[in-house]
Amino acid sequence: MKENCLYELNPEFLYTYLIVHLRRHLIGMGGGGIKLILDLWVLNRTINFNNKDKLNCFIHEAKLDNLREYAEALTYKWFEDKDTSDKNVLMLEKLIFNSDTHGNYGTYVNMILAKENNGSFKVSKLKNFIKLMCPSLKVMQDKYEVLKRYPILLPFSWVKRVFDARREHIKAIAESVNNLNKNEAQELARFCEYIEH
Repeated sequence: MKENCLYELNPEFLYTYLIVHLRRHLIGMGGGGIKLILDLWVLNRTINFNNKDKLNCFIHEAKLDNLREYAEALTYKWFEDKDTSDKNVLMLEKLIFNSDTHGNYGTYVNMILAKENNGSFKVSKLKNFIKLMCPSLKVMQDKYEVLKRYPILLPFSWVKRVFDARREHIKAIAESVNNLNKNEAQELARFCEYIEH
């Protein structure tokens, strides 16, 4: 029997994974820890990418070109003192500094509102609150497997979700709906658009 069985990702795939992971934290959790950016910087400095074309292909296929550019620019700013005035790099920095290791629930709620309304404030606060408390079937299927087989149960899962929600989450949703300003919503909507495409 072999000892030391360890699977290692090739450098190109590992780098792509780190960018995907960063996007997941930003879009799915409203931010991420500094370690995500530090990992990218360390990987760029310590690993020799044997196949840059393969790396670029992975990044492009996963639609990560923009986020990679912003994340790399942020590593240069933080660890190599190369200043930047790029609004998207500064937004990424702000999202990371304003969150803990896994993100920031208030920012996550604001991102959802910004994306749902395209940064517009024509939708009422009550409508936004309901959208957040009663997400789409697709979103709910990620949380409740039974909805994949029985989508008719969606309204019941919304009720269950309300009872399962922690008081802090409901409070964060209400505060975000009440406090999101137009400029912040438009900036978040624009940033989400850039990193998702």
